[in-house]
Amino acid sequence: MDEANSAGGLTSGTGLGSCSLELPDSTSDEVAITAVLHAEGAYLVQQDIIALMQLWGANARIIDAKHTPTDATDDHTWQGREAIRVRYLHRVFPGHPARAEPADLAISITGQQAVVTATTSIGDEVSPAGDRWLLVKQDECWVLQELIFNLEGPTTGQNLR
Repeated sequence: MDEANSAGGLTSGTGLGSCSLELPDSTSDEVAITAVLHAEGAYLVQQDIIALMQLWGANARIIDAKHTPTDATDDHTWQGREAIRVRYLHRVFPGHPARAEPADLAISITGQQAVVTATTSIGDEVSPAGDRWLLVKQDECWVLQELIFNLEGPTTGQNLR
């Protein structure tokens, strides 16, 4: 598969998570984590489902907090790689986002886990601190384990992710 990604110079390899990006062995954890999040945005825009799914762990999940971060009763969850794949194909790709870029990354690494809070811009919409990512380190590769989006209150923006 090793094909170059034209929208940012990313290369999709055969590993999972950060290892699928063919980063140098000397890459720091923070740089690898940042690269995974930027790759997720770039692959989303390119609608490259194969490369996207290489970023996610087997038991990963995505949760829509629906702009009520303190009330989990209204959350919608996509559990597992197949549910995440279907979500990208049927809910995200049809919107044809021209841009999906994480910014203002606050990365906290504890052992083999990293929590990242990010502001995400998808198209013209900005979600300040609206995304929280959980990545786990598996075989020296940082892999997406969870995304909770729409964590910002109802008046700050709408995240289409």
